[in-house]
Amino acid sequence: MKKNRLSERMGILIICLSCLFMSGCSLTTAVENLLSPPKLTEDQNEIYQELINSVGKNVKLKYPRNGDYRSAFVIRNIDDEPGDEALVFYESKDIRSGESALRLKFLDSSSGKWESTYDLACPGNEIDSGVCLLGRKHSEVRRDKRRGER
Repeated sequence: MKKNRLSERMGILIICLSCLFMSGCSLTTAVENLLSPPKLTEDQNEIYQELINSVGKNVKLKYPRNGDYRSAFVIRNIDDEPGDEALVFYESKDIRSGESALRLKFLDSSSGKWESTYDLACPGNEIDSGVCLLGRKHSEVRRDKRRGER
């Protein structure tokens, strides 16, 4: 009787350990590594290619964590010229000492082609929310408040 009970417990232990180790989950994997970014639209892909051409391949798109607008790309007409402009939030892996890795790239559409116009280093390392105000000529970006940023 005692031998049956011991083998029953060993069987249950083996089943539980098998479920734990064969589940495909890892205790050391970060959430960001489990998620994949959304598929880019045709416009976003063209903008991304110009971003890569202007700053190099060592970039990671940054997405706002909160709010209704959670895209790394903001495409709006922010000046009075014809055509849209694009703002791209990204993190550069190739930064100089003392610079922020969080960047904001400005691009302009000219004759159907996107051209890089300006690159801005942003304080902080995350984007809290991106708010696009329709009817206004600007977008508001709030950085992560938990890190003491505005």
